[in-house]
Amino acid sequence: TAKQAKVLVVDDNEMNLKVARGLLKPYQMSVVSAICGEEALSLINAQDFDLIFMDHMMPGMDGVEAVSIIRASERESLKKVPIIAFTANAVSGMREMFLEAGFQDFVSKPIEGIVLREALLKWLPEEYIAYEEDNNHDK
Repeated sequence: TAKQAKVLVVDDNEMNLKVARGLLKPYQMSVVSAICGEEALSLINAQDFDLIFMDHMMPGMDGVEAVSIIRASERESLKKVPIIAFTANAVSGMREMFLEAGFQDFVSKPIEGIVLREALLKWLPEEYIAYEEDNNHDK
């Protein structure tokens, strides 16, 4: 679990947001969602997040444009917050494009729980992670 963590999930598809929230629920973190880049920027300007999952392709302001604006901010926390791209476009060379655009990593859609877990372990502050025993392993 990561009860202290505040995570923002940005995707223009409500079903993708629902899936992401469902996959993140067991980690007991605070999850805020936005349906577009503009809404994400509004939320980011109002509060700090420990991790941001940003859809790559959205109408209006896409994820790359939103990340560019976030990284150009005067706030030091926005220059450092890990931003992970959600993308269905996980072809060769995309990782480099995302890194050059200011993302730290990417997670392919459809989102797989194990891949999401690995991203959380990699990018959330270590002190936020609590390992709880699985009491259902004998059932």
